[in-house]
Amino acid sequence: MNEFPKTLVEALNNNQDADKGITYISGKDAEREVSYPDLKQRALGLLHHIQQKGASEGDELIIHLADNEQFIDAFWACQYGGIVAVPLAIGTSDGHRQKVFNVFEKLQTPYIATSRKALQRLKVYAEEQGKESVYEEIQRKAVMLDRIEEFNTLGQCADIKPEQTAFIQFSSGSTGDPKGVVLTHKNLVTNLFGIIDCSAFDGKDSFFSWMPLTHDLGIIGFHLTPLFVNINQYMMPTELFVRRPSLWLEKSSEKKATILSSPNFGYKHVLKRFKAENQEGLDLSNVRLCFNGAEPISADLCREFNAVMKPFGWSNTAMFTVYGLAEACLAVSFPKLRQPLSTIHVLRNSLVAG
Repeated sequence: MNEFPKTLVEALNNNQDADKGITYISGKDAEREVSYPDLKQRALGLLHHIQQKGASEGDELIIHLADNEQFIDAFWACQYGGIVAVPLAIGTSDGHRQKVFNVFEKLQTPYIATSRKALQRLKVYAEEQGKESVYEEIQRKAVMLDRIEEFNTLGQCADIKPEQTAFIQFSSGSTGDPKGVVLTHKNLVTNLFGIIDCSAFDGKDSFFSWMPLTHDLGIIGFHLTPLFVNINQYMMPTELFVRRPSLWLEKSSEKKATILSSPNFGYKHVLKRFKAENQEGLDLSNVRLCFNGAEPISADLCREFNAVMKPFGWSNTAMFTVYGLAEACLAVSFPKLRQPLSTIHVLRNSLVAG
């Protein structure tokens, strides 16, 4: 491996002569490709608009966007400007909107990247909850990505140091008093080095994900990791996976993706809708690793998934059961490569002995 980047910005800068990038998939026949060099230019163009709004190095930007491409643009604008990214899920409940208000009030100098539709929902919630004054401040400091059409004027880049905060991860729960995990560039780079080393990723790999970018497995595991390796990555919206779970496998087959991921829920959801007779031409023989984490792992479900997908070229060593937590950035423990799933049964009462 060449010298490993010391910051996220250095990693993307290293990819500027590459023909690799991100493919945003929005349907069976709908997709858009953005190369890594184009991503940098879009991020710097968006950074200009964010700085025009008043944000500067060290300020925070809540990323409250449903669109994956807009989300990634905003995330990288933050990195180049030294602005602390704060990803928060759009969601559909008042709990999600309450969390936006609580986090906004908790941060030191917050701005928000959002859309007209999402901002309108926050307005309705504020009127219902008597939070109009907070909403007025949110509105004043909102960067509306669906209103930006020009990215030609570039923002001012900060001199990023490894010890600087890259972003803050807020857990999916804790709406009352949200707790954020502060992640520096050094934290992330260290964890990414371990992930890449233990998974033996190389230039032949490509990633395919439906995980939300507000989740650490989505943003760190399946966006930053392939970017650090300078390989292609494919993203489909979570809501598209929920509606059409088989499309995840169909597009992975079409793109010859080698690295997939899903929590336990996803495998169960796929199997519930999967009809083998409708999958002529499905080829999963390229899948080298399919990460299974973010939820308690069912060994029985893993074995069932392996069995159902075996006729389509699925390897019995592809299922890669992992453990991690936000406080560690993402990854904590991985199994050995190229090993079939194995389980150990322990007596619960014996675990506390001695």
